[in-house]
Amino acid sequence: MQNIFITVITASLVLLTGCTNGEIKMTSFKKFKPADDKGHPFHSVFFNLEGNNKQEYCEISFPCKILENKAEIDGPGINNLMIGCSFDGYKNVGMPITSEYFNTTLKFIGGNKATLNFHGELVADHGVSYEARTVGPVEFEYSL
Repeated sequence: MQNIFITVITASLVLLTGCTNGEIKMTSFKKFKPADDKGHPFHSVFFNLEGNNKQEYCEISFPCKILENKAEIDGPGINNLMIGCSFDGYKNVGMPITSEYFNTTLKFIGGNKATLNFHGELVADHGVSYEARTVGPVEFEYSL
């Protein structure tokens, strides 16, 4: 129990000081994965990252009601989405307990299309953190 407590304090200090290990830039829409009854209860949008590494991506997951009701987000978004990135050799960069979402804007632009603009600091295990952002609003298409 003490080890978990120390890890959370270390990660929180990294967030408070603003020191990051690099930058994650989400550049374009990769694919959409709808929620299902086989253990995936969220709608997920995958984004390509800046650079040529095809193994690196960010997955942003929304509760079903967000996309189904076209509920726009304008604010931190911490209660409305989960972010996990595969980046720099780490999986699941963006642990919700220690990551900080500064600003999230989700707007619906017609049909099943929306734009997402995100900026935050995502933390991986061992306190490694990255500043993450979309490069402008990134358009994506979803199907329900």
